[in-house]
Amino acid sequence: MFQIASITKTFTATAVLQLVEQGRLNLDDTIRAHLPEFTVADPDVSTSVTIRDCLVHSCGWEGDFFEDTGWSDDALAAMVARMDKLVQVTPLGRMWSYSNSAFYVLGRILEVLHGRSYEDVLDEALLAPLGMDGACFFARDLLHRKFAVGHAERGGQTVIARPWAMPRCVNPSGGVVASAAHLMRYAHFQLDGAPVLGDAMRLAAFEPAGPSSDTPAIGLGWWLDDSAGERVVSHTGGANGQPCSFAMIPSRRFALAVLTNGANGWITAQRLLAWAMQTYFSLAAPDLRAQPRADVDAWLGTYETRTERRVLRREGERHVLDQTPLKQWLDGLDPPALPQLGTEIQPTGPGAMLFAPGKRAQRVGTVLRNGHGEIRWLRVNRRAALRK
Repeated sequence: MFQIASITKTFTATAVLQLVEQGRLNLDDTIRAHLPEFTVADPDVSTSVTIRDCLVHSCGWEGDFFEDTGWSDDALAAMVARMDKLVQVTPLGRMWSYSNSAFYVLGRILEVLHGRSYEDVLDEALLAPLGMDGACFFARDLLHRKFAVGHAERGGQTVIARPWAMPRCVNPSGGVVASAAHLMRYAHFQLDGAPVLGDAMRLAAFEPAGPSSDTPAIGLGWWLDDSAGERVVSHTGGANGQPCSFAMIPSRRFALAVLTNGANGWITAQRLLAWAMQTYFSLAAPDLRAQPRADVDAWLGTYETRTERRVLRREGERHVLDQTPLKQWLDGLDPPALPQLGTEIQPTGPGAMLFAPGKRAQRVGTVLRNGHGEIRWLRVNRRAALRK
């Protein structure tokens, strides 16, 4: 049993789509239609943001918001009430930026419309009907079973990553604990259908639904990638020391779940997916290659999120990225997240770049412009940071 973390978001999204299918809500309903007191720092966003905006991560407020509101049944309601201090990082609806906090809101809507806790809703609506017996949310349900703990690196040594548990209020965003066998049952439903959700609604989630000008495309709770010639529908997760990945190729009825308990497990997951696509289907995404650009110096500057400062700078003839934590994402994080300084970047196209090109930890990033053409954001790990 592993913490599947943000793969949980796809379960939350599916439970929301069940209510859409039942006619109990609409994707374009405002959040306040179901949570009248909902408030973030921007009053216009508070009144205008919709369920769809939350599902496709285009709500724009600070997404990495983690606080502990306790373990009682009102934990999620308390967390949503605390979101009144979250400021906008990106404009509502214009682009996506990964948002954990958006899924707190969706989870709270599920609680209100079902009249039960989020965990009970998900168990009754999805986990039990899909035969995912034993998938759960709480450590107390795991103590008599085999389960993984995360690991991280400290001083060249592999150590246990603490704490294991995330706050209860995070559950709609990343709380499910499951096995690879559980995820294969889930994949069977997502690929072939099941009575819990009609095929039209299920398949609609695999179509682009986010801001039309932004890439990669995002569906209703899923990331979409067509670069290999056939659509890959996926989501990843990153609990403390337990990176994981769940990917499907619907046209091939193929699914792959990779659950790990080491900090670099995300590299393993990426490589396994690429290997499987090539080996079984001769599918491969084009290699990203450096494209020298004269405008890279215009990207340089300081960008910040709620939890991290990012500095793009020149170092001799190279361009590099410094990432410095401003706040640990989880209270008591041990070992703590450390600065990552001097990561080489190479441009791959207009506004696009590779970090650590050619290395195992290679990642992509993007600078984003506002409506006036000014560079205002740097998106790394799918999270946009605002230029200072």
